[in-house]
Amino acid sequence: MTRLYLITHAHTAADPAADARLWRLSPTGVDQAARLAAAPWWDDVDAIVLSSEAKTRLTVAPLLAQRDLPVVIDARFDELKRGGWCDDYAGQV
Repeated sequence: MTRLYLITHAHTAADPAADARLWRLSPTGVDQAARLAAAPWWDDVDAIVLSSEAKTRLTVAPLLAQRDLPVVIDARFDELKRGGWCDDYAGQV
């Protein structure tokens, strides 16, 4: 049976001054990524598909340091484009 695991990126160090696609992992996210790499079900995984965002690559970096899995970068998994940090809808209309 084929299985598909959908995993979000680990916790990020949000920086309102930077494009969200470039955000790095927070210390909590680094810990989450390490725990993800230790999950028992990786033996059943044949490949990893990531968005083009840095935080997804950083999330699987500990795993890829331990396992030789093929990685496919697919921008269709990138986050949605959102507005700014405040409610700027009225300013755009």
